Amino acid sequence: GKALLADKGYDSEDFICQVLSAGFKPYVKIRNQGIVRSEFRKLAQQFVDSDGLYKQRGRIEALFGEVKQALGSYERTKSFHIAVLFVLAKFVLFNLCAVFVVVIFQTPSPFILPNYLFFLL
Repeated sequence: GKALLADKGYDSEDFICQVLSAGFKPYVKIRNQGIVRSEFRKLAQQFVDSDGLYKQRGRIEALFGEVKQALGSYERTKSFHIAVLFVLAKFVLFNLCAVFVVVIFQTPSPFILPNYLFFLL
């Protein structure tokens, strides 16, 4: 299954069981308070320790931070469904802006090129 990255706030046995039953691999860091007795929590910690995928969680947090700073962090809607649509629209808008900036700065502009050639002569 696909990986689900989560921090220590989601290390409950019930949550990890739900993630496993949905077909995901729970990469959940477990709070160490002595010996971990639950097999599900041990499995989640083994996923975290097995490879470097959990280290990518910082990139995901940074992306959410960028979107929240650029487009706002709160949705004032009464419906959860509408709030989810607004957040998805923000991600689409953020990605379109990123693609627009890349396209502008990686293609030579017809207005800049003649001026550049003028300075070479």
